Amino acid sequence: MGKQPTVIEYPTMNEHPPTPNIKIWQQNTRRSLDAQLALLNSLKNRFDIVCIQEPHFDFQNLSRATRVWHSIYPTTPPGAVERPRVLTLIHERISTNSWTQIQVNSPDIVAFKISNENQDIDIYNIYNDCEHSMTIQTLANHLNNNQHRNTLLLGDFNRHHPMWDDERNGHLFTAANLDAAEELIVKVVYTPSATRLRLVTL
Repeated sequence: MGKQPTVIEYPTMNEHPPTPNIKIWQQNTRRSLDAQLALLNSLKNRFDIVCIQEPHFDFQNLSRATRVWHSIYPTTPPGAVERPRVLTLIHERISTNSWTQIQVNSPDIVAFKISNENQDIDIYNIYNDCEHSMTIQTLANHLNNNQHRNTLLLGDFNRHHPMWDDERNGHLFTAANLDAAEELIVKVVYTPSATRLRLVTL
């Protein structure tokens, strides 16, 4: 309990050795506490990073996780009224020396850089509202203003397109949906900052 952690409040070191392979799970839990608890119970320490979209938050804007996870909240300014819609969990076996949270001014984006001896990768957990594209615009501005070599975008973008949807979702490829997805493609996927970028969407 208590206030949301900020970037500087996370621990700075632990004794776990570097993790050579990272396993990531992402899921939208629809703000359901039952769904989030079921997810945490099902993981059974098999994953290193969990990216949750629309997690459960209590009246203090705090979410739930078991003790083996570091909970990473969006870096929105203190006193922000918007309820966060993303939460990233990093397992305690990943040394806190190996990752650093990235500042992004959005309640719908959590980002961090994880490093080993050979390379860095920036991982973004994103929720984009189905009614507007403000998060996509914030993300595009952030990526264009920051240098990124290896970037992984994970999230629920609420956009449908043959680039990432299964063929069975063909009925969703309406003109309006494709136009909305095109904004994501133009502003984020195909930009000068998108070198070595990978998009993974629900």
